[in-house]
Amino acid sequence: MIYKNLIRDNSFFEKMSVIVKNNRLPNSIILYGDDGIGKEAHAIELCAMIFCKSGDIKPCGECYNCIKVKNLQNENISLIYPLPRGKIKSKNDSTSKALSEKNRLLLAERLKNKTLNPYSKINLPGANKILINSIRELKKTIFLGSINDNFKIVLILDAHKLCHPTQESGNSLLKILEEPPKKTIFILVTSEYDQLLDTIKSRSQTIKINNPNTELISNYINTYKEFHYNPLITKMCNGNLRNALDWTLKEDSYFESIIHLIEKFIFMKSINQMPKAIELLQVSNKNGDVNTIFILLNSILSDIIKHNYLIENIAENNFYTNLIINISEKYKDANWEKCIDLVNANFMLFKSNANYEIQAMNFLLDFNRLLKGVELEVFSIENWLYKN
Repeated sequence: MIYKNLIRDNSFFEKMSVIVKNNRLPNSIILYGDDGIGKEAHAIELCAMIFCKSGDIKPCGECYNCIKVKNLQNENISLIYPLPRGKIKSKNDSTSKALSEKNRLLLAERLKNKTLNPYSKINLPGANKILINSIRELKKTIFLGSINDNFKIVLILDAHKLCHPTQESGNSLLKILEEPPKKTIFILVTSEYDQLLDTIKSRSQTIKINNPNTELISNYINTYKEFHYNPLITKMCNGNLRNALDWTLKEDSYFESIIHLIEKFIFMKSINQMPKAIELLQVSNKNGDVNTIFILLNSILSDIIKHNYLIENIAENNFYTNLIINISEKYKDANWEKCIDLVNANFMLFKSNANYEIQAMNFLLDFNRLLKGVELEVFSIENWLYKN
């Protein structure tokens, strides 16, 4: 194996081992699943399975080919990922123009991290899409012969960014998939399967990577750090090991401040706390903590529903379960399902909205209306015209 620190989806490897053993590899494979569960690492393990010379269907991790795969340096693998536009002016420009010297160094660091940590991400500032330039460069080399007459693999990370926000790169790749070169395998990895072109899906074998279970996650993060909040991290991460590992690096005070903000200012006692709540959310957004706030808030709301409907018996007596019980009893008229819908709808808006203060105020007002059991009025132009 390539990654000894990967929680493996055994059903995936069992399926792929049969396909590889019987030489039934499709021209294109889409690996999809939730964010942060190790899909890219599973794809890299599959590359090693295909190239390994040990004679065993399980990659040895020690032969020349496996080492090359692990270091992301195998000559028969083309690695494609989102890039910033940089100094690229036309479709014919080299992708080397996409990277400043600073981003070049950052990319080398990200690639190195990927060889060590299966959950790390190869991401660069401003890299919002897979450039058409990357696909045009691929076309120039993909039809050439491979080293040692082996398979050639095109590994595309964040493959949905071929098709979003524009479809140009996706359509360009589609032309290759329509008449793929011999002994060439495309592996597309994505956490946003629905954003891929239907025509790409139809030419690919689709395989879902399943989330690891709670016990595996708990054992995994405990090997990294014994932490007072590890049980909460296990619950919050929902399979996202990248988030979980980031959270294990935090101090106790980090989670204490997040919980305090949620308990005192999102579940606010008085509207007079609104200015302070907005201020704290703004600071959290600048610090990059708004992601954690919304994930924890979603976890709290989900567990309140489980508690109220006796879906899950809360037997442990700790700060988190006490928080769930206290909030549930305090807001007996709350519409918890709609609270979750509101949190999910506002999550991405908080990360992208430039008018942050208004967004925060609207969210807090709507959230507290739902806590009181007040139905939110859905805006429609007909109602607005009628009232005015």
